[in-house]
Amino acid sequence: MQKVIINATNAGHKLDGIGVYTLNLLIGLSKLNTGINFIVFLNRNCEQHIRGLKFPENFSIRWVTHLVSPDYGFRGHFLRLLYSNLLSLRYRKSMLFNTSQLEAMFFRTKQIICIQDIIPLLFKKDHKKQFFFYRYILKHALNSAKHIITTSNHTRELVLSFYKLSNDKLHVIHLGIQDIYIKEAETCNQERENFILYAGRIAPTKNVIGILKAFELIKEKLDYKLIIAGSGKENIKEKSYIDNDRVLFKGYISNNEMLRLYRKALLFVFPSFYEGFGLPPLEAMACGCPVVVSNVASLPEVCGDAAYYVDPYNIESIAEGMYKVLTDESLRRSLIEKGIERAKLFSWEKSAKEHLEVFKEVLSSQKKLVTFKR
Repeated sequence: MQKVIINATNAGHKLDGIGVYTLNLLIGLSKLNTGINFIVFLNRNCEQHIRGLKFPENFSIRWVTHLVSPDYGFRGHFLRLLYSNLLSLRYRKSMLFNTSQLEAMFFRTKQIICIQDIIPLLFKKDHKKQFFFYRYILKHALNSAKHIITTSNHTRELVLSFYKLSNDKLHVIHLGIQDIYIKEAETCNQERENFILYAGRIAPTKNVIGILKAFELIKEKLDYKLIIAGSGKENIKEKSYIDNDRVLFKGYISNNEMLRLYRKALLFVFPSFYEGFGLPPLEAMACGCPVVVSNVASLPEVCGDAAYYVDPYNIESIAEGMYKVLTDESLRRSLIEKGIERAKLFSWEKSAKEHLEVFKEVLSSQKKLVTFKR
């Protein structure tokens, strides 16, 4: 049986978008009849997310130090990059799959890399520590890699533009929605509470400040609260324009709590400046919550006609979108119906099958090369 090494060390205690992708892809692959032995490396900080899951006999889970976890910021990212390259030396003859660009192996051809986004190249000012890696080191790794997976066509075009790679190397594979959310498409609760919801990291590219300013413009017209669910380093809680009585910062929350918020919110707002994919709007759609999103990057590709689009650089546009979806009942019903159907198009089973096809393509080419040498 052929072997694939999966470097899944980027899933930590607090799951970000990459961590959600990594763990759900593993679960999706574990449900397939692949004919492949998977050796999966995880760091100890994500043990609670694996506990209770039963992997088949062709999966071998290897635990490594918690120090490489993304929970420790730049230090964790740096140590994880070093560990990834040690793995490449240890498994010289095996195919390795890195579930994000931050674990790319410098001198390795038998690897597949998933590029989640290239934010540091687009927003250098906010990512000075990572810019050099993306601009120079990652470029070398991508040139030598067998195949590259991107999570959207938008990211694919950016990768081609910045790194001048061959079209044949790149594969677009959309993400899926976690089972805990997708099941809501059939049973979503219609009883909503008077609050607007944002879920995601607190970071400059997410435009949370834009949400807060837009809320200020409409809060006197509507008796709603605004809930911000997510954690990050950007300090926005003390801004003078924040109404502390009506804006609630939840910090990092569990899947179950996130599900509750999606089911109860009247509106989900996500006016990000950039997304490599954008899972939260789809999760909200699956739970019967209408969404307002940016008209930029991958979001139109992901959300289709099931979202109300706004200009993230225009506070009035964000405010107008929020107000319109909250007050126009016909529009709300249309977005809810379209959203539920849109969410059904994205599953981890489909995503896992498409990843498997890329794995098999590389393994097949390796097998032919060995046969030829003999």
